[in-house]
Amino acid sequence: MLEGLARSALTGANQPYPLELCPSQDGPDVADTGPLIRQIAREVLAGVPAPTVAARFHATVAALIVQLAERGRETTGLDVVALGGGVFQNALLLAAAVRELGERGFTVLRPRLLPPNDGGIALGQLMVGSS
Repeated sequence: MLEGLARSALTGANQPYPLELCPSQDGPDVADTGPLIRQIAREVLAGVPAPTVAARFHATVAALIVQLAERGRETTGLDVVALGGGVFQNALLLAAAVRELGERGFTVLRPRLLPPNDGGIALGQLMVGSS
């Protein structure tokens, strides 16, 4: 539903909301979503059209994916990103992430023959079980 709303937004309505990563000493970085949720609530209460809010939310998630990939590249030197999980059933988000990662020099791997969601888990389980 959110993807459909975002697709109907006016061109140029996809500026991401600010979103900061909180570095972690003993695990992966975590996004602080509190300010994002408050900003979205302010916009909704101010009457910003739902398609604009949806488009901006999608742009924010795509920007977060890129930011995390860039941090990973800084840490590991790797420039290959595999996109998987149910969130990538959202074609709008998938296209934005692939485009933005590609623009920054990443090689992007994405599911084509298997679903990106739980339907693909069995393949991973088979690979682990066969080794």
